[in-house]
Amino acid sequence: GKLKGKVVCITGASSGIGRTSCLAFAHAGASVACVARRKDRLDTLVEEIKQKYNVPVAAIPADLFDPEAAKKVIQDAESALGPIDILINNAGMQLVRKLEDVQDFEEEWWKLVVINLRAPAALTHAVLPSMIARKTGILLNVGSAAGAHDIPWCSAYGTSKLAVMKLYQNLPAEIGQHGITTFNVHPGQIMTDM
Repeated sequence: GKLKGKVVCITGASSGIGRTSCLAFAHAGASVACVARRKDRLDTLVEEIKQKYNVPVAAIPADLFDPEAAKKVIQDAESALGPIDILINNAGMQLVRKLEDVQDFEEEWWKLVVINLRAPAALTHAVLPSMIARKTGILLNVGSAAGAHDIPWCSAYGTSKLAVMKLYQNLPAEIGQHGITTFNVHPGQIMTDM
């Protein structure tokens, strides 16, 4: 495939966009590190990739709510498959509720910001030394139209997606000279179990 020899690390790999992305990159010949909380789904995905595409693949179970998880994800992925060429920050969660109706701010609103903003920032931070040393890399953030448009009852989600979008818009000035490219993609509504 066109991506033979490339290593891609994809978060939120157990379902939806993440799962489909893992399959697509494997189809293109890439080695794929599949990152998600649900180990049973990861194991099923890894077996499917092995059977269909016969490319190197690794299941990396991780809970990205854990502040230490990002560094371990990158270490585990690179130990299993080699240096990461492409990082896809896809893991996320949604909350459809007016701010005034949020009962437990920390557990509902802020937890969403942690997974949707801190996790991609921490994963990006953890992978940068390797990419800078090799003078190459692609960082892709799966954002949302909610980060660019006003959507009622989605204040936490929209805020978190806008913040990480700004991170990826600002990074090229900091790391572009190292041959690292950043992308924000903003899918509209997707039928997924997020």
